[in-house]
Amino acid sequence: MTYAPYKERLKNCVERLKMDERTAKEMIRNVDRARDAYQVRYAGYLPGDFHHTDLLINSSCLGVEATAQYLTELVLKKYSSHHIGED
Repeated sequence: MTYAPYKERLKNCVERLKMDERTAKEMIRNVDRARDAYQVRYAGYLPGDFHHTDLLINSSCLGVEATAQYLTELVLKKYSSHHIGED
C-alpha cells in the first residue's frame, strides 16, 4: 500500500497538477471517500487496516515515479519464475 501525508498530497495537487488549493482539498476528500467505499465493498475492510497490509510506502519520500519503479522492481523480484511458489 502506498500513502502520503495529507500535506504532501495537497502540495502535489497544487504544484504538480496545477490545481487551486480549494479544488485540491475537495478532490482529495472525494477521492478518499470513494477509495474507502470501494475498499470496504470489495475487500471488506478499510484502507490502512494493518491486519491486511504487508508493505507500506510513503510515496512522498521517493516521489510518484520512483515509488512506482520501486514497486515494479519489488513485484518482479517477488514473482519472477525463480521465486514462484516460495514464500
